[in-house]
Parts: sequence; C-alpha cells; structure tokens
Amino acid sequence: MTVDGHHYSVPHTLREETFEVRMTTTTVELLLRNVRVDSYPRSYERGRHTTRAEHMPKAHRAHAE
Repeated sequence: MTVDGHHYSVPHTLREETFEVRMTTTTVELLLRNVRVDSYPRSYERGRHTTRAEHMPKAHRAHAE
C-alpha cells in the first residue's frame, strides 16, 4: 500500500483489497471496511518501504531470515 510516496506493508492475503487511509503528521492507519488492519509511524521517505514480517507469506519470511 503506497501512502504519500511511501510503501507500507499489509497482510499478503489482503494485498488486492482497497484500503481506507487515515493520516496524521505522525501516524498512518490502514482500514478495511472500517476495521483497522494496521497502523505505522508515518514516514516521509518517498520510495522507501516499511514492512512487517508477519505480513509476508511463510516462504518469504523464511527467505528473509
């Protein structure tokens, strides 16, 4: 999910969904059907990624470790 040029991870099973985004100067919240899926400290680094290992498929987690 890309928000203001920065990429935030979502659970891989939800990657095709359309999320609602709520932002403040310090926080990004990702919601799906009015339910918060995750929140992150907001990053202003365009083109960078913020990823949670638990959002990756098991095979990707094993490779990353």
